[in-house]
Amino acid sequence: MPVINVEDLTDLDKAKMEVTQLKIEVKLERAKVSKCCEEISEYIQSGADEDPLVKGIPEEKNPERWLCHLLMWTEKLPTFAVQCSLLPMDTC
Repeated sequence: MPVINVEDLTDLDKAKMEVTQLKIEVKLERAKVSKCCEEISEYIQSGADEDPLVKGIPEEKNPERWLCHLLMWTEKLPTFAVQCSLLPMDTC
Protein backbone atom coordinates (compact mmCIF):
# COMPACT_ATOMS: atom_id res chain seq x y z
CA MET A 1 0.00 0.00 0.00
CA PRO A 2 1.51 3.33 -1.00
CA VAL A 3 2.28 6.00 1.58
CA ILE A 4 -0.08 8.97 1.44
CA ASN A 5 0.97 12.41 2.61
CA VAL A 6 -2.22 13.81 4.14
CA GLU A 7 -1.00 17.38 3.79
CA ASP A 8 -1.00 17.00 0.00
CA LEU A 9 -4.66 15.88 -0.13
CA THR A 10 -7.57 18.16 -0.87
CA ASP A 11 -10.33 18.64 1.69
CA LEU A 12 -12.60 16.48 -0.45
CA ASP A 13 -10.07 13.62 -0.50
CA LYS A 14 -9.64 13.89 3.29
CA ALA A 15 -13.41 13.73 3.77
CA LYS A 16 -13.67 10.66 1.50
CA MET A 17 -10.93 8.93 3.50
CA GLU A 18 -12.73 9.74 6.74
CA VAL A 19 -16.04 8.38 5.42
CA THR A 20 -14.30 5.18 4.27
CA GLN A 21 -12.75 4.74 7.71
CA LEU A 22 -16.07 5.36 9.46
CA LYS A 23 -17.75 2.75 7.24
CA ILE A 24 -15.13 0.23 8.36
CA GLU A 25 -15.49 1.15 12.02
CA VAL A 26 -19.29 0.96 12.05
CA LYS A 27 -19.08 -2.74 11.16
CA LEU A 28 -16.87 -3.56 14.15
CA GLU A 29 -18.51 -5.55 16.91
CA ARG A 30 -18.56 -3.60 20.17
CA ALA A 31 -18.45 -5.04 23.69
CA LYS A 32 -19.58 -3.45 26.92
CA VAL A 33 -16.76 -2.29 29.16
CA SER A 34 -18.36 -3.97 32.18
CA LYS A 35 -18.34 -7.35 30.38
CA CYS A 36 -14.73 -6.90 29.28
CA CYS A 37 -13.70 -6.03 32.83
CA GLU A 38 -15.38 -9.18 34.16
CA GLU A 39 -13.58 -11.32 31.59
CA ILE A 40 -10.21 -9.75 32.35
CA SER A 41 -10.77 -10.18 36.09
CA GLU A 42 -11.67 -13.87 35.63
CA TYR A 43 -8.60 -14.42 33.44
CA ILE A 44 -6.28 -12.83 36.01
CA GLN A 45 -7.82 -14.76 38.91
CA SER A 46 -7.57 -18.05 37.01
CA GLY A 47 -3.76 -17.71 36.86
CA ALA A 48 -3.25 -16.29 40.36
CA ASP A 49 -2.18 -19.69 41.77
CA GLU A 50 0.92 -19.75 39.56
CA ASP A 51 1.64 -16.02 39.61
CA PRO A 52 4.84 -15.27 41.58
CA LEU A 53 3.74 -11.67 42.14
CA VAL A 54 0.64 -12.90 43.98
CA LYS A 55 1.94 -16.12 45.54
CA GLY A 56 5.54 -15.11 46.15
CA ILE A 57 8.74 -16.91 45.23
CA PRO A 58 9.94 -19.84 47.36
CA GLU A 59 13.18 -18.94 49.14
CA GLU A 60 15.12 -21.79 47.51
CA LYS A 61 14.13 -20.61 44.01
CA ASN A 62 14.64 -16.89 44.60
CA PRO A 63 17.64 -15.70 42.53
CA GLU A 64 17.91 -12.56 44.68
CA ARG A 65 18.15 -14.34 48.04
CA TRP A 66 21.87 -13.70 48.41
CA LEU A 67 21.24 -9.96 48.15
CA CYS A 68 19.49 -9.82 51.54
CA HIS A 69 22.36 -11.75 53.08
CA LEU A 70 24.87 -9.38 51.53
CA LEU A 71 23.03 -6.25 52.65
CA MET A 72 22.60 -7.52 56.22
CA TRP A 73 26.27 -8.26 56.72
CA THR A 74 28.05 -5.67 54.58
CA GLU A 75 28.46 -3.12 57.36
CA LYS A 76 29.53 -5.68 59.99
CA LEU A 77 32.16 -7.67 58.10
CA PRO A 78 35.55 -6.81 56.62
CA THR A 79 35.77 -6.34 52.85
CA PHE A 80 37.05 -9.87 52.13
CA ALA A 81 34.05 -11.40 53.95
CA VAL A 82 31.58 -9.42 51.83
CA GLN A 83 32.88 -11.20 48.74
CA CYS A 84 32.25 -14.58 50.41
CA SER A 85 28.67 -13.63 51.22
CA LEU A 86 27.84 -13.72 47.51
CA LEU A 87 27.49 -17.47 47.96
CA PRO A 88 23.97 -18.83 48.50
CA MET A 89 22.83 -18.59 52.11
CA ASP A 90 22.75 -22.36 52.63
CA THR A 91 26.52 -22.65 51.92
CA CYS A 92 27.54 -20.06 54.54
